Amino acid sequence: MGFYSVASLIQDGRRHRVKFLPPCVQRSDERSRVDTDDTVRLGLGTVQGVKVKAVQAALAARKEKPFASPADFLRRTDFNPKERRALAMAGALNGLAEHRRAALWGVEQMGTSDELFRHAAGADEPELSPLERMTHLERLRADYTTLGLTVGPHPMRLIRELLPDAWPAGELKHGKPGARVQIAGAVSCRQRPGTAKGFVFITLED
Repeated sequence: MGFYSVASLIQDGRRHRVKFLPPCVQRSDERSRVDTDDTVRLGLGTVQGVKVKAVQAALAARKEKPFASPADFLRRTDFNPKERRALAMAGALNGLAEHRRAALWGVEQMGTSDELFRHAAGADEPELSPLERMTHLERLRADYTTLGLTVGPHPMRLIRELLPDAWPAGELKHGKPGARVQIAGAVSCRQRPGTAKGFVFITLED
């Protein structure tokens, strides 16, 4: 799609009433797919740092039998510890755990012998997580860390009220020619490399 990033395309789709669902080890394919005329499910391959072979092996295991629990998922897949953490942070394990931090707790507990996570050697199932759910801001940060985008509310919603002097993009057409205006937004794409004169084009979403 040329200069437009995946994050920009998703935001544009949402403005046209298309719903985007997060990656899920229980429901996603390797690539994103169209579920209905107005719904798109992100693929497991959108999680940054997750290898294609590990995703394909997990999908083959799921085809044989759906994952029954976080422990069952960890036993029957080939993701390394870093990939497991990325999947948990992205919310891809929420279909097996109560929330993202619970998934992270389970991933660490089943993948280490540290007493902080494993209170009983050889435990088949991780103990319930004592960690609280992520806040909206923490989920947003986790989305951009693991996916480079979010299917939740746009980040500018969190700070719009703090920027009363910033012009929304939709209002710029009402400005006077030559007038200086203040804008603000989330940078979703930077041109690399810059131009010969040192200019860098960015996509700024508000």
